[in-house]
Amino acid sequence: MKEIGECFNRYLQDVFTSSNLVFPKGLEGHIPNFISDEDNANLCLILDDKEIKEVLFRMGSFKALAPNGMSVIFYKHYWHIIKAEEHRRDPIANYSR
Repeated sequence: MKEIGECFNRYLQDVFTSSNLVFPKGLEGHIPNFISDEDNANLCLILDDKEIKEVLFRMGSFKALAPNGMSVIFYKHYWHIIKAEEHRRDPIANYSR
């Protein structure tokens, strides 16, 4: 089962980090553009520590585990050490751990 997950993660990393994306011809006019250029630019921004901390501390402490198995309360308790360092690294790799 672990091998399947690793294969899936490698595939998605390849898909989302490839610079040679192939878009099938003839589909351009059939896929509606729901996100404006301005919204897309905002979605692509990298969050700073303050923004991440604000969201983190609004979350319920015991709501869900992160992909690495740590609970929200862990990040809240050790925020002074962790800050957002983990999220500054490769975010896709973070979710594959």
